[in-house]
Amino acid sequence: MSFWTPFLLLHLGDPDTITAYSLEDNELWLRHLLGLIIQSGLAFYILLESLPGSSWLPILSVPVFISGFITFGERTCALQSAKTENLRDSMLTPPDPGPNYAKFMEEFTLKKAEGFYVTTDEVKEIPVPIDHCYDSDNSKLLLIFEAYDQFQTFKRLFVDLILSFQDRDNSQSYLQKLHSKEAFDVIEAELGFAYDTFYTKAPVIYTPLGCILRVVTFSCTSFSLISFFLCKERPKYHILDLILTYLLLVVTVLLEIYALIISLKSDWTKNWLSKGKQDGMFQQFLRRNPCMQCSDKRRWSNCTPQYNLLSYCVEFKPPPCYRLQNLFLIDEVLEKHKHKKYEDVSLKLKELIFNHFRKFAGESNNEPDPTCLCRSRGSIALDKNDCPSLACSTEVGTLLLISAITWNFTLTMEVLLVP
Repeated sequence: MSFWTPFLLLHLGDPDTITAYSLEDNELWLRHLLGLIIQSGLAFYILLESLPGSSWLPILSVPVFISGFITFGERTCALQSAKTENLRDSMLTPPDPGPNYAKFMEEFTLKKAEGFYVTTDEVKEIPVPIDHCYDSDNSKLLLIFEAYDQFQTFKRLFVDLILSFQDRDNSQSYLQKLHSKEAFDVIEAELGFAYDTFYTKAPVIYTPLGCILRVVTFSCTSFSLISFFLCKERPKYHILDLILTYLLLVVTVLLEIYALIISLKSDWTKNWLSKGKQDGMFQQFLRRNPCMQCSDKRRWSNCTPQYNLLSYCVEFKPPPCYRLQNLFLIDEVLEKHKHKKYEDVSLKLKELIFNHFRKFAGESNNEPDPTCLCRSRGSIALDKNDCPSLACSTEVGTLLLISAITWNFTLTMEVLLVP
């Protein structure tokens, strides 16, 4: 049983694909740090108590304990790095003092006093264009690299920081050169990086130290499995204990292998490998390793849920076992999903949305007006079809229509229920 204790510590670290269920979990990283100290201390105490024995199992428990402590520590560090304040502090750059107007005015006054003819002119800063031209053979994979660059820019919005005008202009110039499908692919990959940052161990494991720790944990668990298989003391143990021990060891090693495969095929690894592209070796590596190429696997369900209010009003029927559902407080949840359906987001719809955003991004010699895009909720489409009066009353009319329909169906249901 003392040999099984480090495995419990190992599985308390959770897999790499999830560390938090909500952003509030990241704020409670100190609680997980306390759990790491207590659980590791208990496991280490049990390990020390079993060392005086003559069995080799306590010695084989040491590599598993090291692997468990590293895994649990990675989870705590991931939660700590994803905390809002810590993430904001990591993005803050040294303050820019800006132009020294006092020194400028002093020189201006001195030159003018010396008899020079001086004047002031405004120097307009022209942004340096960024080259986004890549090899077309690896266009799918290179979209991930651009998505990572965009994520590094716009992740400041997640912690209430502002962007510079250069960041906005660079992003607009890049997205305007893409097709609608490519633009949505970039956004999907960018949101994938954002999700990994807040809800997984990605900020910890996709670093040089994280790679070293991953090799250490995999080596420790593999060493314990091989050593236990070659141990000569196995016949003296009960068969059920041996089965449970083998099950723990094999499952742990399989989870490590699975995590390694997921890490190698992740977008973070592809972006990290892109640092060798300036020597030309990166393109050769991609061509020789098709497994590293981007597949057509969707990063999301590509569909949106829709709640049918009319179906809820017309087709409302008391479900079977309604009192039992109400007792367990699941009636509202089941009712919500009963009248909800999912609609696929077609390429035509993506193109329509992307072209709509392009219009407000300054394309076709128009000034960018993002505030107008936020204010318009269907009114632009009505104005385009010569319905300005209807556009003004769209929001109020929709609310009145929904209220009238709900009220009429409520009265109808009450009349039908009267005996």
